[in-house]
Amino acid sequence: MSFTWSFKAFAHDPNNPPSMQSICSVNLSLVNTIGVFQLFKEADDQQTEYKIVVQDPKSLGTLSDEQATINRSSQDLVLACNIVLQQVALSVFRLEPTKPDIMIIPSPAKVVSRDTPTGKSIEISGTIRARAEVFVKTIAQEDLDESRTVQLSNRLSKIQRFALDKSSTVQRANLINALHEYEAAMASLDRLTIFKHLYNVLELATNIDDTDRDGPDLDKRMAAVIVTPQNKCEHWRDLYNRTKHIHRDSADVETFVSGTERLTEYVPVMRQASGKTLANLLMYV
Repeated sequence: MSFTWSFKAFAHDPNNPPSMQSICSVNLSLVNTIGVFQLFKEADDQQTEYKIVVQDPKSLGTLSDEQATINRSSQDLVLACNIVLQQVALSVFRLEPTKPDIMIIPSPAKVVSRDTPTGKSIEISGTIRARAEVFVKTIAQEDLDESRTVQLSNRLSKIQRFALDKSSTVQRANLINALHEYEAAMASLDRLTIFKHLYNVLELATNIDDTDRDGPDLDKRMAAVIVTPQNKCEHWRDLYNRTKHIHRDSADVETFVSGTERLTEYVPVMRQASGKTLANLLMYV
């Protein structure tokens, strides 16, 4: 039985997420093409809308045209794209950025009353509230390796990540959890949320052998797995811990504030490390 299908996907840059006052224009180009799927850019908005047309479902491991199967295969293909991509992220649904809820309270009006020969003179002076909005258009461009994407999508299909059960091995369960965390990171527009999901990916991937490392032991092993300096892993862990626990003293507050100020530095490195690690694990699971 021969069949094809198409679906919408929405692209953005996780390190420069769109907001209510911005438009994101993402230009994706397929390279190393093998004719399994195509990308068609349809519209620029807060996310860039694409249509993905799957021409050869069997190459993705999709053997049924049942809607549930197609939906899962579409999600696997988008996840595979996100593992291969290093800057741009795709989601199977449109993400809605929230508008900052900022209230500007003007200073109280100043009232001056004077007695004059003709009666009372009252002067009222106050703050005039003015509002200005700036709309920004961001542009991101990246190549997507179709052959590599199809290979990973096929591996995702084989591990059946939507069918975790009690008989699953610990390694498979940890890998599936890591994949779901990565998927959640790519479907978020909040940098701190993205950071937390990516750290979960790296921790799960580091401890995929069922060794529950923490503290400096986790930093050391993570640094070896993703080939990065150990002090970076320590900084990530410190910030992650501050997002989960109460601040006990001023040092904790400083760790949290200084860490969030470096999210634009952390997120791209963690995204690339997560994608590379997941790709390697998928090939040997």
